[in-house]
Amino acid sequence: MYQRFVTNFDITARALLYDPHTGTYQEMMQQQIPTGVKRGLGFYVNVVDTVVGVYTTSDGLVCFHNQQRYPLVLGEWDVTVTSADEYDITQGRNIFTLVHEGQQAFTLTYEAPRPRYYDAWSATDEDVNFFLWLKVNVNDQRFHTFYTQEWNIGADDL
Repeated sequence: MYQRFVTNFDITARALLYDPHTGTYQEMMQQQIPTGVKRGLGFYVNVVDTVVGVYTTSDGLVCFHNQQRYPLVLGEWDVTVTSADEYDITQGRNIFTLVHEGQQAFTLTYEAPRPRYYDAWSATDEDVNFFLWLKVNVNDQRFHTFYTQEWNIGADDL
């Protein structure tokens, strides 16, 4: 079994032990990760027992939703984040939708994070909200270039 772990977007002490070939996963504290499991470049969030995240591969960025995996080919995917309050998606209940060439891949309703240690002068909403972060970056060439590599964190002098 080929496993890696990715870091939680909100709580860096948490990690997701993930098998990119089968989609099986287990959430745990980083110090519980078994010896020899590689750290993958990517992030995830857990929304009411549903995990959503992204990780890097040599073929490009992959988004996962529980055990489903979606290779995010640049230009083929889009993300929408909507809210009952059409003027403010930074608080309250939001709806995240991943779209592939006009077809909905999956939708998830989540509560916008109430950021801790956040100041309006140095951070943006994308810095504290995984879904807004993905929305802003899903069609960014530099983002895709960065996530199209097979990195082992700590092994490449990053």
